[in-house]
Amino acid sequence: MEIASARRGGWTDMSRLFGTDFITQKYLRRFPNSERTRSWAGVLVHIETENGVWRTGGSGYTWAGKPDAWILSFEDAVKKIDHCGPEKMGKLLRASLPPPQPREAANADAVNHPAHYGGADNPYEAIKVIEAWNLGFNLGNTVKYISRAGKKDALPQELKKARWYLDREISNLEKEAQR
Repeated sequence: MEIASARRGGWTDMSRLFGTDFITQKYLRRFPNSERTRSWAGVLVHIETENGVWRTGGSGYTWAGKPDAWILSFEDAVKKIDHCGPEKMGKLLRASLPPPQPREAANADAVNHPAHYGGADNPYEAIKVIEAWNLGFNLGNTVKYISRAGKKDALPQELKKARWYLDREISNLEKEAQR
């Protein structure tokens, strides 16, 4: 029976093993074929251990709801969390996808922080690097075209644009040196 189980003469509180928004690794090991376990089939989840929620790809930790929190299917998560030993109290948390952005917000992001330049959350977004390094127009455009190479236009076209600005900068520097 899955309501409670005897353990060393006592009873395990099952409310610690599952809830409406989580199911634990311990519960899954004890009751792999229970109706409750089967009810999670196809649900999108985060994997949480004592260190936090797994970051995308399982590299490091973050918090549920953060953009880098790994969201995967319940079935895939069960396979991934299986490597955590029984001493770890791993949980699968029901994940909620972020609400769709209003069109104005999506358009503003496409203008202010386009994905092909890295996006607003990327510390290496082209404009941030160009401004931090005070690159100026020609070198800035060189970095811009290299950073987005293959993400907006065809790769050879982007690299030719980068080379054009780099050649122009070299030409300007050579002219200055001759003065």
